[in-house]
Amino acid sequence: MKKYVVCMLLAMAVAVVADSSLPLNEGVANADFLSFLEKNVFLEQNLARTDPKKYATFLEKRRSYYSGRYIKIPGRITIRTREGVRAVDEAIAFLKRQRALKPLKLSKGMSRAARDYAQLQGPRGLLGHYSGGTRPSSRVNK
Repeated sequence: MKKYVVCMLLAMAVAVVADSSLPLNEGVANADFLSFLEKNVFLEQNLARTDPKKYATFLEKRRSYYSGRYIKIPGRITIRTREGVRAVDEAIAFLKRQRALKPLKLSKGMSRAARDYAQLQGPRGLLGHYSGGTRPSSRVNK
């Protein structure tokens, strides 16, 4: 998936954490090592992977909450995105063409490595697999 689609998934996971229309408990029953947000991002990814056309329909419904670069869901905090509604449209088009894929499986070690790296990159505004002086293999092996 392209970078903007992944960013879109994260934004939507944040926006729909309490949405009861999505199966937000499948596959994370024993994932006490994940935060609430991490669990929901994982589940959003799997929903988009296993049923991309259904996820495209979900995004089409959510599209109406966009105003330029902002997601304004009634009763929730407004979220400013970098890409805005254009990324939503691109994600919808991509998902409509995408075939279903197998769901991702949780890995405690990979999840911890990803969290550590996000905590390294986030405050510094870093991007990429090799920023912060670490290599992907060294982070995973840790």
